[in-house]
Amino acid sequence: MILEKMGLVVRTASTGEESVEISEYLNFDLVLMDISMPKMDGVAAAEQIQGLPTPLCDVPIIACTAHVDEQAQARYRRAGMAGFLPKPVRSEDITALLGQVTEEQARARTN
Repeated sequence: MILEKMGLVVRTASTGEESVEISEYLNFDLVLMDISMPKMDGVAAAEQIQGLPTPLCDVPIIACTAHVDEQAQARYRRAGMAGFLPKPVRSEDITALLGQVTEEQARARTN
């Protein structure tokens, strides 16, 4: 709801498997991945998305989780995630994250 209120187009998935299936045919600008999902957790789903062909695999994936200790963050980084949003998610955190991801994508395009 926060993203929609910001005017962004949002596509949701109920399971990790569904998030991978959707990512196989839609080229997203950003994925906010819940870590605790049924059937396949967010880390496994992120790893599978990153195994898709270019450009589908190039999407920044952000972990959304209540588990933000250093060990968990290291796990998300090993899975190739670009960052994390702590739960409960606040609109200020999403706004800051979107700015950060936009800047990083702009830098990557110029390099």
